[in-house]
This record gives sequence, C-alpha cells and structure tokens, in this order.
Amino acid sequence: MSLDKYFPETIFTKKWVEEFGLEKAVTKQLIVIVGELFEAQDDFSRNNNDAVLMELVDVMQATYTAIRMIPGYSDEKINKIVNEVKAKNEKRGYYVQ
Repeated sequence: MSLDKYFPETIFTKKWVEEFGLEKAVTKQLIVIVGELFEAQDDFSRNNNDAVLMELVDVMQATYTAIRMIPGYSDEKINKIVNEVKAKNEKRGYYVQ
C-alpha cells in the first residue's frame, strides 16, 4: 500500500532525521500527530465537520511522514504490516461484513 499517490513525501521526513537524529525526529513527528488530533477534537466540539475531516487527513499525512522516517520499510514491508493489522482487526470483528 503506497500512500505516495495520496501524500507526497514531506520535507520533514529526511530533514528532521538529519537535523535531530531518528529518535528525536520520530518523537517530534508523533507530537505533530497528537497536535492534529487535538485540532480535530476542537473542530468537532464546534460542529465544524469540514475542518474535522481536514484535520483527520492531516493526521494521515503526519502519520505517513512518521512511517517514512523509520528506515528499512519498503512499500512491500508496509503492505505486509497493513495486512497484519487488517487481519487482527478482522478477527476482532471491527469491519462491516
């Protein structure tokens, strides 16, 4: 599952890793993800659904940026992990049949 067709690589993917090192870069990106979630929550509390969706897509972009920061994960490896998560959630009964 390549998200490249949805989200181009951000400048932070390599820049932050080079500037801060992997651990700090990923930590900073996780904080970005949490921040986007708080923005979505704030918009939801104001019944601004368009803004909520915008922020949730920002969460997806920020998450993909974090995924791309972690070295050694090709599209094939990411696909394998996505399929494992889907199988786990299928067993839990999360999906509409």
